[in-house]
Amino acid sequence: MLRYVLRRLLGAALVVFAVFTLSFVIMRVSPGSPFDEERELPAEVVANQARTTGMARPVAIDSAVILVEVLVDKNESVASGQPYARVLVGGQPTQLIAE
Repeated sequence: MLRYVLRRLLGAALVVFAVFTLSFVIMRVSPGSPFDEERELPAEVVANQARTTGMARPVAIDSAVILVEVLVDKNESVASGQPYARVLVGGQPTQLIAE
C-alpha cells in the first residue's frame, strides 16, 4: 500500500512539474511583454522593468528561480504586494469560509 501511495505521489509531482514547465515555456516564447501598452515606453524604462521583475535573466536560471519561489511561496502579487496565497484566501466569498 505504501508503495502504491509513493508511486501516485511521484506521478502527481511529475505532472505538476510538467504543467509548470509547459506553462513557463509558453509564457517565455509568446510574443510581447507584460510591459507592452498602447504607448511606447523608453528603452531604459523597459530594461529597468525587465531587470526588477527578473525577465532579464537567462531562461534556465529564471525557470529554476521561479520554481523555487513557487515551492517556498515567495511570489507576491504585483498589484497588492502580498503573497499569492494571502490574495487568494482573502478573495474568497464569505460563504466558503467555515465558521
